[in-house]
Amino acid sequence: MQLKKNKNFFELLIICVSVLVYFINYYFRDYLISGSQVDFYGFVFRNIQYFKEDFLKSILNYGKLGDANWPLLYILHAYLNPLSGNINFYLFSTTIIGFLTFLILSLTLNNLNFNRVESIAFASLILLLPWFNGRAHWGTSANLGWFFLLITFYFYTFYKNKKFRGKLLSKNTLLFLICLFSALSLYSRLSFIFFSIFFFLTFLFSNEENKYKFRIIIYYFFLSIPGLMLIYIWGGIYDYQNREVIVYTHSYKNILENIPIIFNYFFFYLWPIIFIEFYKKGFKYITKEYLKIIFYLILIYSFLFFNNSFDYLSQYTFGGGAILKFGYLIKDNNIMFLIASILGGTFIISILKENKKNILLFVILFIIYGYPKYLFQDYFEPLIFILFYCGLIQSKKLILLKKNFTFLSLIYFFYFLIYNLSTIIYKIYIY
Repeated sequence: MQLKKNKNFFELLIICVSVLVYFINYYFRDYLISGSQVDFYGFVFRNIQYFKEDFLKSILNYGKLGDANWPLLYILHAYLNPLSGNINFYLFSTTIIGFLTFLILSLTLNNLNFNRVESIAFASLILLLPWFNGRAHWGTSANLGWFFLLITFYFYTFYKNKKFRGKLLSKNTLLFLICLFSALSLYSRLSFIFFSIFFFLTFLFSNEENKYKFRIIIYYFFLSIPGLMLIYIWGGIYDYQNREVIVYTHSYKNILENIPIIFNYFFFYLWPIIFIEFYKKGFKYITKEYLKIIFYLILIYSFLFFNNSFDYLSQYTFGGGAILKFGYLIKDNNIMFLIASILGGTFIISILKENKKNILLFVILFIIYGYPKYLFQDYFEPLIFILFYCGLIQSKKLILLKKNFTFLSLIYFFYFLIYNLSTIIYKIYIY
């Protein structure tokens, strides 16, 4: 009884503090580390007004508007958000969208057989993340994209959980909703196309009936028409004629250089799982699970390091993530970053060995997110956290969360709380 009371207390503590921090950050949004403030004053709010004034002109000259993402953000806020004419009202409305995103995440976790309070508590952790806060409080495209993507994940987990399937929504309706909201998410944030590709391919090559496969093709075809129209108007996936800089900063050649950075990001958000495994299963299990992978990655990284193949890591003026930038401060020659990258890579490889169904998702992620030259941490926040804990990355390690929910939640709670505070201190005194 006492254990249950303590568990309930900690869950309520996490929820209350996380929500409080989120709304405090709204009032102190100028001190958030996210570059969203620059985007907002640079082009976001201005572009909404442009779309209100002249929709067609804004579409035809979209490259001049300064946003690398597609224009759904501006269309929806210009014509459906009555608060978008005033800066303070608009920012409050986007903060509410961010809060609704957290609530949708809690419903998604509930679909994965967490009880209601556990779902809310664990979902509330994203409210502590500084880049999630920045995108929500400054109303950029990622905020709206996350809102639609989490709705997609909600229906996806609803569809995957046979206990729910068919009880409230028909299979056909669920599939349509998954297609619809995944399309809306990528029209808000183009990199979110990864889920549409992943879902389409896995469904197409599954054992589902052919009639449902045909419907998926039809749904995505009609939902792709707005995108095809933009490609036709612009002559490509972006209005390159009006903004050539996008061409120079995006290339398949960046993918290999970005792999260590993506490995590092996975470690940053998922290291508590490794810690719990060590704490609960002991050194012998960790040695058996990870040692061989770590050994081979150390050999590869050592070869690359002594051949100066990692020199580019010391030249990041943009992107690279918190661990890399902290290494700059203490002048550690990127050693801390490389250790975190090895551990993150080890975790990913162990997941791939455990379940080969993850390979397609990781291949798509590495190609799409590895494409830009500057790989910012906010691209992966809260992406990695959500992909793993919503079960899209399939792993038995997720069982650890359910068995050690309170312990793991508290680790994340204090970790993200310190992370949030540290970024504010960094922004005020160092940045």
